[in-house]
Amino acid sequence: MSLEEQFAKLTVADAAGIVDKVKADGPEKSGLADGLAALIGRCASKDEAEALSGLATVKALVEG
Repeated sequence: MSLEEQFAKLTVADAAGIVDKVKADGPEKSGLADGLAALIGRCASKDEAEALSGLATVKALVEG
């Protein structure tokens, strides 16, 4: 499953796995670069669960 597909169904628990994938494959090969728009959309969502999952993933990536 691509990261963009994962971002569409993202939960807070998915953050660690996404960080691992990006660390292992890099931002281009992992799909992070192509999936940023989907991740930004999650962060900007009006649905609290979606926004929190997006923000948790961004935080995990930054702290990575």
